[in-house]
Amino acid sequence: MLVMTRQRNESIIINDDVTIIVIEVRGDKVRLGFKASPEVSIHRQEVYEILRENQKTKGDLEKKFQDYLDSGKYNEACSVLREGYVASTAQASKLVGLREKLADQNKQTPYQK
Repeated sequence: MLVMTRQRNESIIINDDVTIIVIEVRGDKVRLGFKASPEVSIHRQEVYEILRENQKTKGDLEKKFQDYLDSGKYNEACSVLREGYVASTAQASKLVGLREKLADQNKQTPYQK
């Protein structure tokens, strides 16, 4: 770990695209300012960890959703959506077909299935 000492209004530059500025030091608290392009995401560690966990959960749900769609398990795919997975635009269009298939299945008698 690199350790630096900075005073108020002094900066640290990372890879020419992130500048960290010491705004204020008050007791054991330090206020920092960040300058970066919009593509660079900057988060506090505790927020970043929550975001990573949400991404992992979303990835798991996306895979489960796609597996159910691919295997024709449409009711299970819908249950994944109820778990909180938000479909992308491409997957939302698949849902239109999914809803139609479910409606057709519900109209058929057991002998027609």
